[in-house]
Amino acid sequence: SGQVSVDYSWSLYTTGGTMPYTFSIISGVLPPGLALTSTGGAIFGVPTRSGTYSFTAKVVDAKGLQASRTFTITIT
Repeated sequence: SGQVSVDYSWSLYTTGGTMPYTFSIISGVLPPGLALTSTGGAIFGVPTRSGTYSFTAKVVDAKGLQASRTFTITIT
């Protein structure tokens, strides 16, 4: 969770596979003001609106293997 106008930072974590990994959002949305880095899986920024936001992130490894998971971030 996070707060409006307060720096937010969190990283998606993966194990296994072959580096490098590429991360993306395949459905849903991040809270406004936040972004995902495709190479490191970091979610960062300053949230601009409160609410509950669900999204599905996908990771693809160097060999093309992939996995996805749904997350929820609540901003107050």
